[in-house]
Amino acid sequence: MDKDLADAIAAIDDAYVEAERRLFARGDVVIGVADDPALATFAHVLRNAQAGMAEPFASAFAFFDAIEETMRGTPMSVPAPSMVAGMLDHRFQSNVAAFLAWRLVKQPSLPEWRAMTVLLYCERQRDPAALPALVRFLSTTANDELFALARRCVHAYDGVFDALVAELRWRKG
Repeated sequence: MDKDLADAIAAIDDAYVEAERRLFARGDVVIGVADDPALATFAHVLRNAQAGMAEPFASAFAFFDAIEETMRGTPMSVPAPSMVAGMLDHRFQSNVAAFLAWRLVKQPSLPEWRAMTVLLYCERQRDPAALPALVRFLSTTANDELFALARRCVHAYDGVFDALVAELRWRKG
């Protein structure tokens, strides 16, 4: 397996973001068929980045940063996730759903409001490519509030039963 790809798969949080940046810049990485169902989401994200979607992916995270900066110093201090999810709907349609779902898995330290926003956005978009990552997030989050929201989000998708079975099979080895 390609070293940069292996690093990205193993990394989390800032180390993952850096590994992802290297992969997107290269544009020549392919993920083969894997037993891990969540890697299907990552493969989709990589293919889209190589097809010119890396900029919208970066714009989505820049959008989060801009919203967060706007809210600093206000009585709310952080934005309402439902409001930001609606803004993502309008600005990106479903174009960044798989990317953001994969980031939920790879960045467990995301602020809660961002994670909630991604779940609400993915629930609205129902991009099938996001489902394996959402199931992985559902099965690994320790936050009860995010678990409940992830469960609701995943329930909105067609094919959720098959995705859950695939995740369970992978976990059993």
